[in-house]
Amino acid sequence: MERYPAACRLVVTSGELSNDALNPTVASRPLGSLVRFRGRVAIRRPAPAGYRGVLQIPGERLGMIRRQAAVLLGLSVAAVLGWVLVNPPGEFGLSQFGVTTYNRVPVPYFDLQVRADGATRWILKTHYPTAATLAWLVTPTRPDVLVVGLGWRSGVRLDGTLSTLAGLTVRAVPTDEALSLYNSLKAQGVRVAIHLHSTC
Repeated sequence: MERYPAACRLVVTSGELSNDALNPTVASRPLGSLVRFRGRVAIRRPAPAGYRGVLQIPGERLGMIRRQAAVLLGLSVAAVLGWVLVNPPGEFGLSQFGVTTYNRVPVPYFDLQVRADGATRWILKTHYPTAATLAWLVTPTRPDVLVVGLGWRSGVRLDGTLSTLAGLTVRAVPTDEALSLYNSLKAQGVRVAIHLHSTC
């Protein structure tokens, strides 16, 4: 930015920016350009007809804006790092009624399925999962254990569905227990798949 002598003032008059005497080149600068004088910054903008005054951003105000931007950036970085720390990769992290976090990705509303090979899919919410819905979890990679999260209030019904999964260890528990059970079994090296109901 250019520096101007202390006597220089930038004045907005009738939509044009001009200086008092010392720097006639200021008036020819394009609209929107920044000029610096007496430790302050001025932005050359058109003004309403008849407006008289000095259009300036004081240096101390500019410093405050920079500090606020630095604080906001710092808080954003801290939030991202915190999220990464509490939500480990390949596991369930912070989850609650209606929102499930798997592999650091929050999944709102939908039910979630994770196969033993790590493949995931969101499915429409249902309290009565069918054999076809659960079959995706056991093909092509058959797990050692299938965990079924019945919902935070155990609202899911598996009447007759489990009979089609003969020879497979199935653990049907409330969703909060299912999240912990999945993470624990996976940490032990067990090939585990899960069907998770994210609400009631």
